[in-house]
Amino acid sequence: MDDEILLAVPAVLLLAAGAAATVTGAVTPTQLAPGALAMCLFAVATYGLARYRSPAEPDTGGSPVERTGGGDGRPGTGTNRIGVTDGGTDEAPHEPADTRGLDPVIRRGAEVRYDPVDAADGLRKGVLVGEADGARNLAIRRFTLAPGASVPKHTNEIEHEQYVLEGDYTVGIGDEEHEVSAGDSLFIPAGAVHWYRNDGPDQGAFICAVPVGDDAIDLLEDE
Repeated sequence: MDDEILLAVPAVLLLAAGAAATVTGAVTPTQLAPGALAMCLFAVATYGLARYRSPAEPDTGGSPVERTGGGDGRPGTGTNRIGVTDGGTDEAPHEPADTRGLDPVIRRGAEVRYDPVDAADGLRKGVLVGEADGARNLAIRRFTLAPGASVPKHTNEIEHEQYVLEGDYTVGIGDEEHEVSAGDSLFIPAGAVHWYRNDGPDQGAFICAVPVGDDAIDLLEDE
């Protein structure tokens, strides 16, 4: 508010001088009126411009990006990392939901229910932590692949981050097949064609983390 007051001082002084001149008879009210009106309009316009100046000129230190945190999720960096966290596209990644203030959740292994997955023989899924548990950004699932299990070629609208827990099995991504085993990690981008096959005698299992929300799964016919 100090800036606004300083900017309006000249107009106020001119109005005071004009009033004094009218009292002393130096000018008549009729002669003073146009000038007084102009000074009033000047004062109002000056105050308005100062009061509603551009948001790019913040009242307190730091740019808007620096005050709210950069695009890489760290406060005060002032860095917009568009195209870094979203798989190399030119679109800005979605802002993560704020989970501060939510209650923490501990789920025991015995609480997780495993259900068969449609159209995938021998594949079962258990949701370890998801939206029903308060998660707002990521869901963590555990899948098991029985010996002889196979998952047909398909695509998802969301990316997958996976960690192999046990067993040895085959993962197909795009035009290539990969043999994976316990300790291996995978990143499957959104829209990538992928499939699974367990030709071994032992069960395979893996953790799969995905963004929460809707997903469209398209099954593809083998060529």
